[in-house]
Amino acid sequence: MRARSVIIGFLIVIGVLVAFFAGRRALHVMAYPIGTGESKKSPDGRYEAHVTDWYDESYFGHRRQWFEFRVTGGSSRQLVTDPIPGPYFGSRSTHTVIYWADDSAFVRFVFPATEIRMTP
Repeated sequence: MRARSVIIGFLIVIGVLVAFFAGRRALHVMAYPIGTGESKKSPDGRYEAHVTDWYDESYFGHRRQWFEFRVTGGSSRQLVTDPIPGPYFGSRSTHTVIYWADDSAFVRFVFPATEIRMTP
């Protein structure tokens, strides 16, 4: 009888630990996806360009990172790509990757290895 109560106690402790760590992991990934980015209004003020570096992680550890380029105002356009090598950009960086044409006809997202050009 004593052995049975020890086994039941052990299973309860294991169950509590599994529930604790499963809940902890769920809280950890609840905030995903997260991203940082940059946005800039066009010179004429009618459009806005956005670039966001996104990161996501699933409950079981699958990781994914991507870039999202958008131009809003008028008709919105969006492009999603794999990450592009280059300098860090975003809300905590002084490096700029968005450059509008003087007449707001197009916007360039400039990285060392590539340049993406979108029209509003």
